Amino acid sequence: MNYCVIGFPISHSLSPALHNRAFRKLKVRARYTAVEVAPSDLGLFMRDFSSKYSGANVTIPHKEKILDFLDELSPEVRAIGACNTIVNRGGKLFGYNTDVLGFMDALKSEGVRNLKGKNAIVLGAGGAARAVVYALKKMGAHITILNRTLEHAQKLAKNFGQNFGGLEDFNKLKCDILVNTTSVGMWHKENKKYMSEAPVSICHCERHCFGFGRPRPRNDMIIMDIIYRPRMTKLLRDAKKAGCKIITGDKMFMNQAKRSFELFTICS
Repeated sequence: MNYCVIGFPISHSLSPALHNRAFRKLKVRARYTAVEVAPSDLGLFMRDFSSKYSGANVTIPHKEKILDFLDELSPEVRAIGACNTIVNRGGKLFGYNTDVLGFMDALKSEGVRNLKGKNAIVLGAGGAARAVVYALKKMGAHITILNRTLEHAQKLAKNFGQNFGGLEDFNKLKCDILVNTTSVGMWHKENKKYMSEAPVSICHCERHCFGFGRPRPRNDMIIMDIIYRPRMTKLLRDAKKAGCKIITGDKMFMNQAKRSFELFTICS
């Protein structure tokens, strides 16, 4: 059996190492690879998918577009509009989203179980953001979606009945939990400068800053970055200096991967 993860870029992915180790441990005769698929090549790649692969994980930037090539969608995928796991059952492709429970499991592992009435800010408006917004809404949070392209933030906010704005609005908003779903800060083999970037600035000085009079973040503010490579992004490093509670992306990655693996091996 052959499995893969598709994305663009994909060189950062640790999914092959994780899944192949699990296959070996359980003595499952399967192989998992990383396949870089440019957005313009997604249709061509999916044309022969059923005959080549038993399943796949889907990452940036294909989580939304992949729906066009699937036969059946789970209730979560229908509600979210994004898929990160494909299972091939006799040539019929089933789409699932394990990001939702992976994200919620990551929060629960850090003692965050109830966000009712809390103010959440989600950075980004892609497929991963959809899953995070869906999960935060289920947990009772009031959500504002901030994105570089305002139209994308507006569209996602409208879908879930939430608020939206541009990244520059971050400093003006109340925030109990911030989740970065953008790729800013992610390790990139060809462009390592991403490691020194952050989608927004977290103040770790003792005085007011940013020109908006925003004070240093409270030490009970939660900052989560779903990027897992590097584990400590600039956003998280700045948040830690500011005294915030931080949650690293490897926790979500491991939890969503565990649920994907179950779909590959138990439910297929």
